[in-house]
Amino acid sequence: MQYQVIEKYTSAYPDPIKFQKGEKLSVGVRDDEYQGWVRVTTKCGNEGWAPEQYINLGTTQSTAAKDYNATELSTKLGEVLFIKKVLNEWAWSENSSGQVGWVPCKTIEPIISKVTLEGHIIVSDEDLSVVLKELPVHIQKTRSEPGCLVFNVEQQEYNPNKFMVYEEFTDEEAFALHQSWVKNSVWGEITKNVERHYHVTKTNEIRTDQRVTSGSR
Repeated sequence: MQYQVIEKYTSAYPDPIKFQKGEKLSVGVRDDEYQGWVRVTTKCGNEGWAPEQYINLGTTQSTAAKDYNATELSTKLGEVLFIKKVLNEWAWSENSSGQVGWVPCKTIEPIISKVTLEGHIIVSDEDLSVVLKELPVHIQKTRSEPGCLVFNVEQQEYNPNKFMVYEEFTDEEAFALHQSWVKNSVWGEITKNVERHYHVTKTNEIRTDQRVTSGSR
């Protein structure tokens, strides 16, 4: 999934720690401000912060449970990143140049492709009565679907066989789920012979209500 940088971040560690699974580590204090991180010294003497999930903590000796690379990625306001994984409020990210590293989750927001469908359907005289009967049920069910923002189907007074359609869904996944549901619904069955004239558009938006979260760092 793509995210956009909403706050510039500059790496504070030019020489990040790295270790491999099974490597012996010297573990120091836990971070008082951010949960889930401990101070680690590697076999080469380099020191830095590492996630507790990647360390087998022992009373006398600790070892690496997984390979770890603490490289941080410096970012620019507005640039787009691809998030590969999230750990303790930090996201392992890749920029458009192929550079990878950790960035604070609080500095990025997800980019959501909102889907809008506009158009109309033409219903034959033969199907009109059953369509009008089922339409209120179809509208109610669709509006209750996760991700549905707007769903309107209105019969035209000047042409009762024509219905104007307008839909908005939060993202492509929600829209696809709606399309799948319609195909297997009562509405899908009774409108299988209906003429559909639609135009679908996708708009990228930053969703401030869907920040990356996973503990804190």
